[in-house]
Amino acid sequence: MKNDSHATATAQKVQPDTPVKTARIAAGLSIKQLAEVLGAPYATIQKWNSGTSKPPVWMEKLVIKEIERYAAAKK
Repeated sequence: MKNDSHATATAQKVQPDTPVKTARIAAGLSIKQLAEVLGAPYATIQKWNSGTSKPPVWMEKLVIKEIERYAAAKK
């Protein structure tokens, strides 16, 4: 029987999209651009994007509103 431990380990590392990541992609922003728009550290946005950490719910809502505001102003 074939050892599928590598495939299983790889599959477990896949993180679902986070609300911030979904909004960021919809707005056409890179992680770096979002960090600049928010004035936040790149590493913080990268962690939110990957699901390694997440902002408090109230902050996540504000961030998503800011992303949407930025995207609307860009049109």
